[in-house]
Amino acid sequence: MDEVYYQIKSECKLPVTRLTYTYKDFEGVLHPGENIFVDLKEDEINIKMMEDVKSKYGDFFMFFNNSDEGKLFWKNNPITITTKQ
Repeated sequence: MDEVYYQIKSECKLPVTRLTYTYKDFEGVLHPGENIFVDLKEDEINIKMMEDVKSKYGDFFMFFNNSDEGKLFWKNNPITITTKQ
């Protein structure tokens, strides 16, 4: 988790950020909009929060959307919103 955190931190231009993450539910439905807020001056606390999130969802946790893995996934699997006609 350290590597993911420091990669995200290196790309952030502000001292605080919102880390969004994606997990699947029991039916395989993706939930991409959950988030945690972090103060980038508190590295150890933030990494612990990220590990807690991953632990909470276990095998259902997929990735933090801000990570390289998340960016690649959403680039290859964009969400399309269509209006009802």
